[in-house]
Amino acid sequence: MQMGTVDTTADGYATLTFKRFLPHATDVVWRALTDPEQFGKWYNATAEIDPKVGGIFTVHSGPFTWQGPITVLDQPKQFQYEHNHEPVPEMPGGAQTVVTWTLEPKDNGTELTFTQSGLTSTAGVAPGTHVILDRLAAFVDDKELPDFGSRFGEVEHLYPLWVAPGK
Repeated sequence: MQMGTVDTTADGYATLTFKRFLPHATDVVWRALTDPEQFGKWYNATAEIDPKVGGIFTVHSGPFTWQGPITVLDQPKQFQYEHNHEPVPEMPGGAQTVVTWTLEPKDNGTELTFTQSGLTSTAGVAPGTHVILDRLAAFVDDKELPDFGSRFGEVEHLYPLWVAPGK
């Protein structure tokens, strides 16, 4: 099982990092990340992606809507965007983070590095990202996608809760 890591900074924020090897060419993985229809299938959401730097990336999933400008679009190497949402009961402080997907060709496949920086809490984020990446791997493998809720329950205990002091 490929676990994610959480690194904290002196200014009270955290960065979540996952590395996954996917046995597919970078262009296959790139399309799964940047094509709204493909993204929505494995992310379990509705996605709107305006594929250019400055274009808006929007994801609607349950009570959450994340939105922000695309800040890096270097096909097929790196995709970065602000991942922000307004406060909702499930996350009263909202979120203002940056998500970066980096793809590197490796051993007839792709090494995927996911980072999310600017986190003030890992509540639900670390295990949720673990599940999302499991679903991405299944999607590009053309396999059945793991059920989000069931898989979340299986991995949640692997990620200790971190909350920034005073945030």
